Amino acid sequence: MQKPIYTLEEQEVARIYDSTSAGLNDEQVRKFRDEHGQNKLTEEKKDGIAKVFFSQLKDLLVAILMVAALVSVFSGNIESTLVIVFVLVLNAVLGTVQHVKAEKSLESLKNLSSPKARVMRNGQKIEIDSSEIVVGDRLFLEAGDVVPADGRII
Repeated sequence: MQKPIYTLEEQEVARIYDSTSAGLNDEQVRKFRDEHGQNKLTEEKKDGIAKVFFSQLKDLLVAILMVAALVSVFSGNIESTLVIVFVLVLNAVLGTVQHVKAEKSLESLKNLSSPKARVMRNGQKIEIDSSEIVVGDRLFLEAGDVVPADGRII
């Protein structure tokens, strides 16, 4: 059974990932990206608009209004029923629009805050998107930097 990677010495980790003080070369980067994927958190599948719309109808107050609309139908008061149904649909539509706008705003913020990372590759210190970091990369951190990936301080 192999020891956890964080318990190994620096030289052993460098040997496992074929990393040197000159960093990884392009071929190694491609290989590790194919094996491990990008340095990104996987995102859950977003709900469709129809699901978001119907989720707006799951509130207790909405259920009470639906019961009121049913009572109104059975009592023969069609105008009250139409008003209640109109208010429920309008509420669900507005809630759905707000939800979709909030998701788009959040996505825009995620794209704006994509941190950069300084790594050693092909013997040169370069700056890349943090999503391009692969296993075996040597990162350079300075005061105030966002730590762009899990790693070991050496």
